[in-house]
This record gives sequence, C-alpha cells and structure tokens, in this order.
Amino acid sequence: MSIDTFLIICFAVLLVLIGVSFAYFFAVYRKRDIISGDERPAPAPVRKPQPQRAEVPSPQQKPAPQQAAPPPADMIKIKRLEDNAVFDIDLSRGPVTLGRLSSCTDRNYYCVSSMADVSKRHCTLTIGSNGRVIITDNGSTNHTYVNGRRTDGVAVMSSGDRFSLGQTCEFIIL
Repeated sequence: MSIDTFLIICFAVLLVLIGVSFAYFFAVYRKRDIISGDERPAPAPVRKPQPQRAEVPSPQQKPAPQQAAPPPADMIKIKRLEDNAVFDIDLSRGPVTLGRLSSCTDRNYYCVSSMADVSKRHCTLTIGSNGRVIITDNGSTNHTYVNGRRTDGVAVMSSGDRFSLGQTCEFIIL
C-alpha cells in the first residue's frame, strides 16, 4: 500500500469520526427538548387561539355602559407583548402547557411562539389554592423569567406580572 492510499484512508476515517461525533452531540442537545417516547409528529394540527380584537364604536353611536363580570377564578388572559395578541387560558381542565410545538393536539397546550429560543413544551401554568397563577419551567433550554428574574422551577404570579419564555417571547397577565 502506498503512502497516498494510506493518507486517503486515514482522512476518510477522520471524516467519518467527525460526522459521528457531530451527530451524537446534536442528538444529546436536542434530546432535552423532546418528550420521552413522543418523537413522531402528531396526526392533527393544534388549534391556535385567535387574538381578540377590541371593537371600535362608530363615531355616531355611544358605547353602552357595561358592567364587566369578573372572570372565573380558573380563567386567565395573557397578552404577548410583541404583537399584543391576547390568549384566554382555561385552567379549569388542569395544567396548561405553553411552547412552540405547533403539531400538538393536546387541548391543554398552547403554541404561543415559533421562535427558536422557546422550547416545545417550555412551561406550565396552573391555578394555586389561593387563586394565583403558578408557572413552572419544564426544564427549558432558555429558561423562564418572571418580572425579569429567572425561575429555577416554580414561581407564583398575579395580574400585571410579566413573564417570558426565553429572552424574546414576553407576556403580561391581564
């Protein structure tokens, strides 16, 4: 075997080892974002909550005075600050997960962002015994922040508090 053939074989083996190493590290990195055993895409698309738009009265008619009924204790509204989209979150059926997994069919899941720094199942919202909102980070890669502070697990929130999924997807509780 000539020296040229030997070098070509060594170079090919080196390329294969680099490719396998890259694939391994990519798989380990992405595994943190995959729910165990659920690596197939879901069969039906998720329902996407439509942002609510306020009706503007015409200049001729006066708006009727309204007495707003307080929302049920297990219903909350959150507003995404980047585009002012409002989501009605019903916590009466149990914990609600927020994330970017747009192919999920779970009725207690809301796809709130398609940004890469939002994990597929980023955080979970529940109602505590005192009626306050509890947010739990689900081990997301880019963390969950409440009022600018990183939460390492669970935080309690109330109306007016801000929270963000990663650094860019920010919400306020209405």
